[in-house]
Amino acid sequence: MNYRRRALLFTLACFPIFGQKLGNGMIVVLIGAPGAGKTTQAGLLKKRYGLSVLSAAEVVRKGQKKAFKGVLAGQAQAGNLLSEDSINTIMLNAIKHSDHGKGFILDGYPATKVQADFLASIAKEEDLRSPVTVVIEIPDEVSRKRLLARKDPEDTPAKIERRIADFHLEWEAIKAAYPSIRIFTVDGTRSESEVFKAIATALESTR
Repeated sequence: MNYRRRALLFTLACFPIFGQKLGNGMIVVLIGAPGAGKTTQAGLLKKRYGLSVLSAAEVVRKGQKKAFKGVLAGQAQAGNLLSEDSINTIMLNAIKHSDHGKGFILDGYPATKVQADFLASIAKEEDLRSPVTVVIEIPDEVSRKRLLARKDPEDTPAKIERRIADFHLEWEAIKAAYPSIRIFTVDGTRSESEVFKAIATALESTR
């Protein structure tokens, strides 16, 4: 799985709307198309609720845990994508080293049904609540416009289309892995504060 090409996914902990004490480590997967505002929302949630943010892309890119640096470097030099097992092992290590008792936000994971099933098994082993998915919905055309407006040289039309396509594959994987009652959608075309309130309301309804 090439995380340089994938849209960000987020998981965040269970929390009440008005900043009361957090619950017992509920996992929430927050996903959305490129430009949906996932990184912004993760930052807001972290700031208000003190949640850990675990980015699969960052863990893989920086080789966050020394035990994996050699493996990651070797695979990168060989031009190979990380295997599902490698990604799952890295994320498990990151989760175990986080303050997961309060809950956490995952960025870029899970992105396939295999990874989603593995995450569910982690939740069970670590006595965490079952994952909940929140989808920040924006039309593909809004995604294109937002990315082009950034004027990032990396955001070429071809790469934008590939990232949008990757998101739709991720979304299909999530729908295949989790029951519909654990999936919530919010309108990502609204303001940052309105999106944040909608996410908080969705999560609070699962308590």
